[in-house]
Amino acid sequence: MAKDHLYQLVEKHNLCPKYTGLERTKDACYLGDSCTFCVGSESLSQYNERVENTVNHDENKVTGVLVGRGRSLEEQSVIYIENGDYKGFGYFNSSHQPSFDELVDLIQPYKNNNDVKRILNGFFGKPLPKQYTFIKTSEIKGTSTASQ
Repeated sequence: MAKDHLYQLVEKHNLCPKYTGLERTKDACYLGDSCTFCVGSESLSQYNERVENTVNHDENKVTGVLVGRGRSLEEQSVIYIENGDYKGFGYFNSSHQPSFDELVDLIQPYKNNNDVKRILNGFFGKPLPKQYTFIKTSEIKGTSTASQ
């Protein structure tokens, strides 16, 4: 999962597979002349800046809520993510359809840490199970529908 995501980033942002740890070779990476870093037309600092920009790219900084099963049939869970960072979780009655702001108000704050990041990256690194819905804030404003 994480490796697949890394391959996607390498392809989308023209990163070097050798220096992202996806390829082990003493020579240039498999991209050959199209890899600006391996052919020497890009400095280490330029390459590192591109990697940093890729990691901090806006599409990795999504804000929204993940709604799923709760602790009982009468309840649903909600996880709040702001700018790509986990903010906390909460629960609400399944018979009530809260607004986005109400969902955020239900959140019990919790610290974002490496374990939480790893779990969420693994969860979002593949298609969401049908019992979960991720609603981005941009979707709340009516620009599109919720992704499932």
